Amino acid sequence: MTTAGELNQRITIEERVKTNNTRGEVVYIWTPWSGVSNGKLWAKVVPLRGREFFAAAQSQSEITTRFRIRYRTGILPSMRIVWKGAYYEIKGMPIEVEGGSEWIDLMCRAGPQDGR
Repeated sequence: MTTAGELNQRITIEERVKTNNTRGEVVYIWTPWSGVSNGKLWAKVVPLRGREFFAAAQSQSEITTRFRIRYRTGILPSMRIVWKGAYYEIKGMPIEVEGGSEWIDLMCRAGPQDGR
């Protein structure tokens, strides 16, 4: 059972936004998700390794990290997480855990996302 005290890591959720550069060309940039203040949330971060990593990898390719946050709607696989200066691609829709709408898991793959 997860407790609020286990959410001890600060993460930022970013979304990719279409904009124009100074020459009027369409470009995409990453900005903090508008669903929360500055895109920042508290999370429990679990690096996956060993048996857990391989089980996750079979159903979700290259999953390396699980971020557990309080339940919320609006998070999409097209977003990414920034934690301790590293980028994590969200692989799949959020997973409700512990039987209800209190917590969700975001299964992620570590690595740079330049412009997906």
